[in-house]
Amino acid sequence: MYDSFENSQPRVCSRKHREWVINVCELKYSSTEYTFSKKNDEAMRNKVSDIQIATGTRYALHPTLVTTYGLKRTQYWGTVQ
Repeated sequence: MYDSFENSQPRVCSRKHREWVINVCELKYSSTEYTFSKKNDEAMRNKVSDIQIATGTRYALHPTLVTTYGLKRTQYWGTVQ
């Protein structure tokens, strides 16, 4: 399985539904359930932090992972939407 989570560019989607929310999206292809590891979790947290610092936004930032077959349940699977 190809995984370059640290080097991938996040997609940013903002929406207004009662309050402003920015989804920081990663898109991953896998032929089975994707395993979200500690390394992936750290990379995603860094991207969310970088976006918050770079933009100075006060909106809620939600880390979001889009995969072909969902996530395998690990201790980190609940940190992304």
